[in-house]
This record gives sequence, C-alpha cells and structure tokens, in this order.
Amino acid sequence: MAIVNGKECYFGKYVIFEKVCNDEYILIHSYLNNIDIVNEDVAKSLTKIKSGNNVDKLDEETFNQLLQKGYLVDDIDKDRERFFKIADKIAQMKNKASSFIFIPSYDCNFSCPYCFEQELTRYKDNKPMSKETVDAIFKVMKKEKADGQYIYLSMFGGEPLLKENIAINEYIFNNAKEAKLKLDVITNGYDLEHYFKYIKDGVFSHFQITLDGGKEYHNKMKFTKDNKNTFDKILEILLVLCLYRASSQLLFE
Repeated sequence: MAIVNGKECYFGKYVIFEKVCNDEYILIHSYLNNIDIVNEDVAKSLTKIKSGNNVDKLDEETFNQLLQKGYLVDDIDKDRERFFKIADKIAQMKNKASSFIFIPSYDCNFSCPYCFEQELTRYKDNKPMSKETVDAIFKVMKKEKADGQYIYLSMFGGEPLLKENIAINEYIFNNAKEAKLKLDVITNGYDLEHYFKYIKDGVFSHFQITLDGGKEYHNKMKFTKDNKNTFDKILEILLVLCLYRASSQLLFE
C-alpha cells in the first residue's frame, strides 16, 4: 500500500507496466481492455507506488484517471470482486452462445517452451484450412443464427495470423463480413502488421496478445523458431494498436 495525495491506494494486480522508449511507458490493464502511454514523471510516481512508497504530489486529474482505468486501486477486495464479476458475466454470455473457432493452420512462428501444441506446431507438413471447410462452418453457423443463437467467432492456432495464412484468412474475413459478424483473435501479434488493413475494415472485435512479463523474462519464454527475441516487436505492435484504438471503437486485450 502507498499514500498518494493523502489517499491510500495500491498498484493494480492485473497491470503490465513497461518502458517503451527514453521518456514513455506503457500501461496495459489485462481485463479492462485499457492501454495507455504515460510520461517519465508519471512513471516515476507509479514505480514508487508499486514499491509501496508514498507520493505526495501527483496531478489530481492524472491520479483520478489512473484510478478510473484500474491501474491504481483504492480497495484490493473490490478490485478482485470486479474481476470475478466480469469473468462470471462472460461465462454467462457464452452459455447462451454458439462458439465457432477457426484454426487456419497449426503452424506457428514461435517456439515457446511451454506450448501445449508443440507436436502440432512443429509438424513440417502443416497445411492451411481449405475454403470448403470454411464454407461448411459458415453453413452450420447460419443455421444456428437463424435459430436465435448468439454467434461467437474466434481464431486460434498455432498462430492464426501468420503472414502465410493471409489467403485463407481473407476468405474467412469476407464470409464473416457477409454474415455481419466479427472475430476475436488469440494471437502472438508478431505478424499483425500484415493484417492492419483488415483491422481498418472492421473485421475484428478483440485481440488477445500476451506479454509474458517484463522484457528479459518474456524473451526467455517467447522467441521465434530461429531464436529471435519478440518483446520489442510485439510491444511496437501494441503501441500501433493503442494509437489506432484512440480513434476507433475497437477493443483490445
């Protein structure tokens, strides 16, 4: 706990806080979908608060925004309750929905040691999903939608947004747009630059892109098949998405 402007508060348990350049830092709230850039002065105050040290003077408007967005919390129990309420609400919504998961291929550009799909992602003859399979999925989906079910579309892999998967992914995107549906995507984000035009087209509703902690630890756990570090590139992608989000209604996780 720290005292900030005379008030008790804590650094949020569900927040990633990292330096991105000389005087800018990124804040990511893992379940409230908040991403913000703060300057070095604010970052110094946050570092103190995270360590449990008091901060006497923090701009009141900035302090209130940090509280509002969940980066700082004044009650740990309420913060935990909010997390479980949101998780419960999502679970209830999914019980009333038909969920369809597209796996364009099981191929992946990463070689994470903890991956539970290693046998599949490292298989040399991975082939992308066929258009016939996509057509069959959307045929079932249209029937479910006609029966009044809420349709939830997502993409998974392997890595679903590989640049090599663009052809079949574009076919999926076009079918989704025709059905007036959007896609949630679990992606490592590494090839996302090749999909920016589809983001602008409004194809996606959410992205889940994960940083495995700070830069040093992340690079030990998430690296490419040819042993390249991934933290800086993923962070760069997140910054681009952050800037885009500022001018759109798209939500990012």
